[in-house]
Amino acid sequence: EMDELAHILKHASERSLILLDEIGRGTSTYDGLSLAWAACEFLHNNVKAFSLFATHYFELTSLPQHLPCARNYHVAAKEEAGDLTFYHQVLEGPASKSYGLQVARLAGLPTPVLERANIIMTQLEAAKDEDSQAVIDELIMLELNKLSPIDALQVLQKIQMRLKKIEPIDV
Repeated sequence: EMDELAHILKHASERSLILLDEIGRGTSTYDGLSLAWAACEFLHNNVKAFSLFATHYFELTSLPQHLPCARNYHVAAKEEAGDLTFYHQVLEGPASKSYGLQVARLAGLPTPVLERANIIMTQLEAAKDEDSQAVIDELIMLELNKLSPIDALQVLQKIQMRLKKIEPIDV
């Protein structure tokens, strides 16, 4: 997969049609997300080819805020009484949520695996909420009167990047 991506990024031109699916799978979450993000930026800023990029990294749905030619599309889905139905309709914008566990159920994963996955997901989401609370606590502890305007701006930038889960580069 990485060999193919390397070849595409080195040899594609503005006239290329690029179709990429799940770049970064098989790596750690942050490795994969970072590679997928950087590849999208490179395609947008350097290659400028028409590219379709399928991914499970929900964080990438923020790219249109940073890349003027980027767009999000998703397959229409409806969740009702615990059931999930996908429609053969592509809509503009990001999906409202991830349906990973529902898709796993539709695929026939055993109930104990789904139940355990749901518990783990709940714990991971709670940890993420705790990270946000840590940022709030940090803000409360700041002595704003002792910060210069540039120092205050740098603190805000670091906090914003932490919340977006993008580590700052020595601001």
